Amino acid sequence: MSQNGIAAYLAALLMGLSFCAGAAPPSSARAYAQLETPVEHDRAALSADERRRLREELTRARDRQNDRVKAKESAPAARPKKR
Repeated sequence: MSQNGIAAYLAALLMGLSFCAGAAPPSSARAYAQLETPVEHDRAALSADERRRLREELTRARDRQNDRVKAKESAPAARPKKR
């Protein structure tokens, strides 16, 4: 590469880097939430009645799944076909 080619390459490289360095920082120093800041939720915690209903629903779902597993385990295994 000739001297002019190297100079043109370096000039283009420096111009490209100068555009990257001119990027503006975030508009405010608090652009990101701090880790210590608690998140405010839109809805309140569950009431005692809602917790009771949810617990009962989850218990019924668990019992149904356990019944399915027990039924599957007690079913006789199918014999493989002979070839």
